Amino acid sequence: MVVRVSHKNPFEARKVIEALASKPKLEIIKLLIEEGPMTASEISSRLNISLSTIMDHLNHLTSSNILTWKLEKRRGKFIKVYRVRDLIWDIKIDLRLYSTIPDSKMVIELAREYIKRKVEGEGLPIKITAKDIMKTLNLNLNQSLTVLNYLTSCEDEITEILAELFNNSSLRDEKEVLIKDLAEKLNIHIYWAYRLAGKLTDSGEYIFKEDRLIRVKEES
Repeated sequence: MVVRVSHKNPFEARKVIEALASKPKLEIIKLLIEEGPMTASEISSRLNISLSTIMDHLNHLTSSNILTWKLEKRRGKFIKVYRVRDLIWDIKIDLRLYSTIPDSKMVIELAREYIKRKVEGEGLPIKITAKDIMKTLNLNLNQSLTVLNYLTSCEDEITEILAELFNNSSLRDEKEVLIKDLAEKLNIHIYWAYRLAGKLTDSGEYIFKEDRLIRVKEES
């Protein structure tokens, strides 16, 4: 299968190009191609690179869609196992668009600001649009489309921000939290409440049972 990146999505092209320009990230890609799917710990051990650094690289590679992951049960626990998505890429670039989009750091900052403003205002909707991003952040169309492309291709970033908001809220002190209360109190669509529940469950601090989150790891 060939992965195609449209000239209308310059930010996705930039993420792929930046990832492939990194020697450590290329080493991870090469390792996974040659030896097959691995966990972050296995990659860290094989490349003799700290786990925290490997996780940073893996997050970038997955947000660039170069790598994918799935949960596998090992020794009684579910853990992420990473693999290379596909070997052939077809990337088209419109230099006019590519040269006008914000840099990656700015795009991430704008995306985070958009989510925080929506949560503090009218609420985070299930469907994010370029028009709403333009209105909320006072950006031009190209900038808004770039932020939209980032958010739609990297929903983990949204749930990461929501997790930060959750940890800074009174919900953090609750032993059990209903999903509907999670959505209501954080001012987010129920879809994002379920995505957030999955994120918090992955952390090992909570379990997701029926319609609620139950904390299983007490504060130290």
